[in-house]
Amino acid sequence: MFLLLLWTMRSRTIELTKQSQILKESLKKREEREKELSNTIQDYVRLLHSLEGSIYSVDIQNGLINFSKDLEKIFGKTINNELKYPFDYKQYVHPEEFTKILEFEHKLLKGHPSKVEYRVIQDESHVKWVVQKAIPIIDKNGTVSKINGHLID
Repeated sequence: MFLLLLWTMRSRTIELTKQSQILKESLKKREEREKELSNTIQDYVRLLHSLEGSIYSVDIQNGLINFSKDLEKIFGKTINNELKYPFDYKQYVHPEEFTKILEFEHKLLKGHPSKVEYRVIQDESHVKWVVQKAIPIIDKNGTVSKINGHLID
């Protein structure tokens, strides 16, 4: 009986050792994948910030806005990194351009890619022309959930 118990314990120990080794290898592979993903994300962030103009993504459902730093150069203002949707960028737009902006937003929210050219007022003496292009991302329910785009000076 003792030998049977000893044999059973040894068999279980061997099996647990194998499972432990499998888990260690799996954990190591996962850590390597996470590191690769982190490096890829860092590459995309560097790419995003190296582009001329500003790239942005608006998550309409969560109210989050991500953008590259050149947005500040375009508007000529310091902008908080934690923008929330809806962001009233119209405060920087020349009043004569409001109709264009409203049409642009309307098309996007209806699910159509859109492009608009308008003037931005940076300060009392400086006005700049920009081009903004955007593509709505439609979820499985047919609702616009995100808008991705870019602004070019």
